Amino acid sequence: MTRIGRRIEFFREEAGAMTLWLLVWSFAFLGMAGLAVDVSNAYRHQSMLQATADAAAHAALVVLRDGGTEAEARAMAQRVARLNMDTTQHAEVVEVADITIGAWDGTHVIDSTDDNAVHVVARRDDTSQFPVGTLFLHFVGVRDIEVNADALMVMDYPNCPQDGVFARGTLSFTSQNRFGAGLCLHSQSEISVSGFEADPENPLMPDIGDGTAFSAPDTDEKPNGDFKSSNNARAEMEAADAIRRRNYDPAAASEENVRARINATRTEVEGIVEVVSVSTSLTNSNNSRASRDDEGDDTSAVCVNFGFLRVSNPPNKFDLQAKIDDCYRYFYLVCSRDDTITLDGDTDLTDVVLISDGCALKTTGSDSLFLFNTFIGVDKPGDASAISFKGKSINPGAVDCNGLGSITILTTGGMHFTAGTNFTKIELISTGDMKLTADAELTAGISMQSYGDIDFSAKANIQGCATAGPEDQTEFVRVLRLVL
Repeated sequence: MTRIGRRIEFFREEAGAMTLWLLVWSFAFLGMAGLAVDVSNAYRHQSMLQATADAAAHAALVVLRDGGTEAEARAMAQRVARLNMDTTQHAEVVEVADITIGAWDGTHVIDSTDDNAVHVVARRDDTSQFPVGTLFLHFVGVRDIEVNADALMVMDYPNCPQDGVFARGTLSFTSQNRFGAGLCLHSQSEISVSGFEADPENPLMPDIGDGTAFSAPDTDEKPNGDFKSSNNARAEMEAADAIRRRNYDPAAASEENVRARINATRTEVEGIVEVVSVSTSLTNSNNSRASRDDEGDDTSAVCVNFGFLRVSNPPNKFDLQAKIDDCYRYFYLVCSRDDTITLDGDTDLTDVVLISDGCALKTTGSDSLFLFNTFIGVDKPGDASAISFKGKSINPGAVDCNGLGSITILTTGGMHFTAGTNFTKIELISTGDMKLTADAELTAGISMQSYGDIDFSAKANIQGCATAGPEDQTEFVRVLRLVL
């Protein structure tokens, strides 16, 4: 046989071919087995690391919450991590460098004197010098898999219900006060309470609904904290578990923000209705948008459209109802002197916007004032009685909880409501102090904010719209939240 014939015969030889194919398929099977076994094992370790990181961060934050130091918190995190993943099997999965303590700014944990967050990384990787080893993937060149997990725990407060009383200064209550469920009663400075009405179902306890809490910053950092009361009242509150810690930003009640909101409302109204200006004589100027005859008499008992009336230097007694009857619903009072304008006579402010620039507003006790879908804004900074309404003449606009703020009263000065105030679904914002004398009834949706003090005298009754549930019991408690 020629040499060429022998070469052809060699290439036709099939002996040993099966061994080559078995070798190729063996590597394929090892790869698939590695995906099934080794990758699953890596995921199992990752789940263990996640649970360990969560537990370690939680434990460290509990230490901080209870007054422990950062060193104690780190030590606790490592202790919990070792209990979860024993070092003889997994090495040290949480090193000191993997524990970050500080303040959570919504994006990162930053250095702070007020630590409220712990970030923990648990790892089995090259950094820990102990990655997860492989069994089958080892034969295809993958000797280990790096796995890690992290957890961020933050001390936080649940969202406050819509109903509440917030003071940048002192919040004061005297005797026989009652509070409904789900209320926030907060002072950023000091709370002063003399006593409560007894709970009708439990005479030994104060009448405070579920989920309602008095709160102030750092009430537990000093012997008396920022909470002052008679001994009996404090004992009642502690028994009701009603003293809480909370920080509140009262910026909405600053002079700048209150004035901006008043001006924004005026600008909005001026953009949609015709403005009619009158002098101090306040003649019965007719609203051209209403249906009238040539003499200015009504030709219809119902106002079809409403106008905006600008009044410069109104008289000290202003018969607002007469202008409302003339189909005006939007009023802008401008005073060039230190005036107090009395809303004279019985007045129905339904669907009325009343804005005063420089004029203090007051009512008299002999006249009634009905509010519903009403906006009142008084820009008179420094005046302690920029708004002074006789409480018994103020009637509620609604008795249900379908929405908050159908009545809005704002001032850059102070507010004063005398005995018997009766408000429902109302928003009160005052840059100055806010005072409500005896028998103040505020029900079905209340939001009160003051950049100064808020002072209730005896027998205040504040009832909110929040529905109390099990979660409301922890309102204002510094809770631990896992940030995903």
